[in-house]
Amino acid sequence: YLSAKRAVDDAALNRSVRARLVEELEARRLQGRNRAMGQASQGRNLEEAEEEEEAQAEEALVVVDLGAGALSMLARVLEVAAEAGYAAVEYCAVEPQPALAR
Repeated sequence: YLSAKRAVDDAALNRSVRARLVEELEARRLQGRNRAMGQASQGRNLEEAEEEEEAQAEEALVVVDLGAGALSMLARVLEVAAEAGYAAVEYCAVEPQPALAR
């Protein structure tokens, strides 16, 4: 069922909405990097700013999936995060109905 559902869900997803999500996530990630570089110009040395930039680049995208069911969105979240340049994802799945989480 879940394999078949994935194909149906893929066909139903709006590609322009997905593309916009990737753009917004990438902008958010880059905003953190730019903030670190701006701090260098405000008296911090460049080495400290570069170290912070590295830490920002490795920063994980944090996602909370409410009503996660059988984690059908996890693969899509990982794909979108990778496209936006995130190296890691912290994914917290919450499913209040135990029967759906199986």
